[in-house]
Amino acid sequence: MRKRLQTLGPLLVVSILLFTHASVFAQAGSMGIAPANPLVGNLRSRSIFIHTLKGGETVEDGVRVFNYSKEARTVKLDAVDSIAAVDGSFSCKQNSEKKTEVGLWIRLSVKEVVVQPGANETVPFTITVPKEAGPGEHGACITAQDTKNIGSKSEGGIALGFRNAIRVAITVPGKIVKQLNIKNIAIGRNDKGNYTVSPVSKNTGNVSLDATSRAQLKSIFGQQTPVQKATYPVMPGATTGWAFEFKRPFWGGVYKAQVSIAYDSDTNTYIGDTTGQERKVRASTGYFIMVPTWQALVVEIAVPLALVFILITFLRRRRLRRLAHKRLQKYTVAPGDTVMSIAEVHGIDWKQLAKVNIIKAPYLIEYGQTLLLPQPKKRLRHRRAERKGSWVVDDASPKTPTEQPAPLPGVPQPPAVAPVAPENTWQAPIAQTQPLAPVPQRYPVPPHIPNPAFPEPEEPDFPDWRDGASDEELRTLGVLKDSATMPALSSSWNLEADEPTSPKPKNSTRPKVVKRKHHAKLRLSAQHARSDCRKF
Repeated sequence: MRKRLQTLGPLLVVSILLFTHASVFAQAGSMGIAPANPLVGNLRSRSIFIHTLKGGETVEDGVRVFNYSKEARTVKLDAVDSIAAVDGSFSCKQNSEKKTEVGLWIRLSVKEVVVQPGANETVPFTITVPKEAGPGEHGACITAQDTKNIGSKSEGGIALGFRNAIRVAITVPGKIVKQLNIKNIAIGRNDKGNYTVSPVSKNTGNVSLDATSRAQLKSIFGQQTPVQKATYPVMPGATTGWAFEFKRPFWGGVYKAQVSIAYDSDTNTYIGDTTGQERKVRASTGYFIMVPTWQALVVEIAVPLALVFILITFLRRRRLRRLAHKRLQKYTVAPGDTVMSIAEVHGIDWKQLAKVNIIKAPYLIEYGQTLLLPQPKKRLRHRRAERKGSWVVDDASPKTPTEQPAPLPGVPQPPAVAPVAPENTWQAPIAQTQPLAPVPQRYPVPPHIPNPAFPEPEEPDFPDWRDGASDEELRTLGVLKDSATMPALSSSWNLEADEPTSPKPKNSTRPKVVKRKHHAKLRLSAQHARSDCRKF
């Protein structure tokens, strides 16, 4: 029970201060105590009783009590043992606890003193060190409590109130050890989203140390936060921790904590003395992730996704190009070719053709350009087979000549007929960046070879009827054999259409034009007549 009260004692006092009425705070802040004889040149001796005594030695000192109120106050004084607080700092035991250590070394001249309003009183006391005291630092407390603020006893028999206490540090010379080690560094995150770095150190020496702790965060890319620093006393054998708060970075990141603790390592100096022989203990944590803000988190997620999409698109296009160069067929653009016509001829999708060859809108291709043809889909293959005989003229495949029947002996054969070139359908114009080269004919027209079995008759220059040839001349030449055929020939020659129906104007040139046209018709009619006469 005693150990439990020693641990919870300071916490109970703080709880009472937080939940007590405001008037109690004024009364509690109406008095104070301080060392009456501070050491010259030692600033720490203004708030701590600092003495160096050998075993069996005695020293006299005094405590000064201040009254800040407007009425006289009765103050109770006492000396108690010291303990290490929960965080390793200096703390005092309760006045009701039994004294077993340094509290027994102190003898106050009086236990109670009355202090007038706005005045102060000095109470002398003596410190006697036992001969068997070991080397090192020994601690105690001198407390002062206003009798007006002493609380009543609770059910457990513990009287609680408000008191002031001042530390007493007595150092016994001998083998002095100053050693401080860092046990670990705790990383946490508070409710604000900020991060705390708490280095935990232990004083393994026999004297207290005024340790200055520094903490800093360093990112994996070398970015550093400002250094935070704090100085606290560490009691002999105590474990102390410091909590440094670092604001969460907007973009977050991967950081590690770097911690150093410095203290005076000279064993001939005591509390408040500095010689410049500083010793530093350093430690660092591994890298940990500091979560960014939600705005930065959205950006940090979107950017990698965009980069992954770009990378996948690039690799896919490169793969398509490699497959195109290895597996796909090559096609050279001919005059009049378009992306759609080439895709239709080869039974592929024109969009796929444009995508493989990286052709963008308006999908222009050049004469002589080499295109890579992907494999056609099954549906397009069927469509190509159906439409191949409709408008596709040539599929560049070798054609097998059709077999002709063997010629009969003595029967004249007709002349060979040259293949007729198909008429070209209209196609969209394409961009030309160079002059067109002459296109070689796929099927050259063979020269005409006369057939001796069917000689072509020579056409004699027969006199034309319109030129004034008489019937006798026509009979002599063999055109007419009797005059009975004249009416038929006259009707076939359209002689009636040539006779004018009305007098023609003298200046008109139309009769000559008409005469020439009908002259040509008469020639054709004469030829037909000669062919008819031969039949007879």
